[in-house]
Amino acid sequence: MSYWFIYIPPYINKTFSRLRSPEFFLALTVLVALLSVFSLRAGFWAGIALIFIVFRLKQGCFIAVIYVAALFISSHSVFILDIDYSGGKRTLITTKGKISGLPFANATVGDLLWGSFKYDVQRTKKGVPRLSAELSGDYTLHKIFIVSSLLKARQHQSATMFNRSGGKIHITQAHIYAIRSYITGKERDEYVITGLAHLLAMSGFHVGIFTAGIFFIFFFIPRKTRIIPAIIMLPLLIPLSGFAITVVRAVFFAMAALIGWSADLKVISLRFLALLAGFILLFSPFSLFSISFLLSFFAVFGIIMLFKTKYTYIKGIVIVGVACSVFIMPIQLYFFGTA
Repeated sequence: MSYWFIYIPPYINKTFSRLRSPEFFLALTVLVALLSVFSLRAGFWAGIALIFIVFRLKQGCFIAVIYVAALFISSHSVFILDIDYSGGKRTLITTKGKISGLPFANATVGDLLWGSFKYDVQRTKKGVPRLSAELSGDYTLHKIFIVSSLLKARQHQSATMFNRSGGKIHITQAHIYAIRSYITGKERDEYVITGLAHLLAMSGFHVGIFTAGIFFIFFFIPRKTRIIPAIIMLPLLIPLSGFAITVVRAVFFAMAALIGWSADLKVISLRFLALLAGFILLFSPFSLFSISFLLSFFAVFGIIMLFKTKYTYIKGIVIVGVACSVFIMPIQLYFFGTA
């Protein structure tokens, strides 16, 4: 078999076939993410090479086109999640962090801001690399069907709960919409010290409740047919969470499980988790250094490794709690200084 115009001997091609596994794919995407820290351009070309190493020619061409298109779109656009007026200036809270310095007179929550961004790799106090974006030059604002409306409703409902309660409801927003701006610094520290910081975000638990709610609402149709409205509605949670990576992971995992269940297929959780993590790192390399990505995937990895279907209900709950705590403990110790 040959790739492009290069002849690959059968024994080498056989080795590649064995290496075409989700685990190998994940390992390569981690290397690409590490390379991106030193050179964004080198990381991009390494990602292209990775695609054609792991996937066959036709699959690789298709994925490469999506990869290039997705990176082009994401590198030139951000969604506006909130607007901060403190400090006497208008600062946009976006999916790429805070953007200020320009008037943004017509910008509203939910808009897609399209422009030219300058990217730079910076490091936090702990030495963790972060990709910073700075808008330079002209920009345009666009409304995206459904997504813009959901982002606007997310921000509006959070503000309404806070204002109508006289400021008493200020933590619920984090549990429902992953909005932490209403939480005081003292309360945030208390969550971190007690090791409950992960509760201040949407996660697989929310996705599970949402899916169960859909199945309950559509009780009048056959059970396996209910996956159709579930698969259609589950992606709506991604903008409702402000594109939180924990929700992205949980939504795709839930959709794969529902499709496998409806088609009587067995989903190998560990391999699918590796494949999903690999694709997220391929399209967003700096997710490797994100506390949300690490906590989310290591927690699920721990559950898959330790949980057995033969466990009783009570034992299952205990094992899930232990698995999450053990596997995310090193990450919490490093980022927060406490488990």
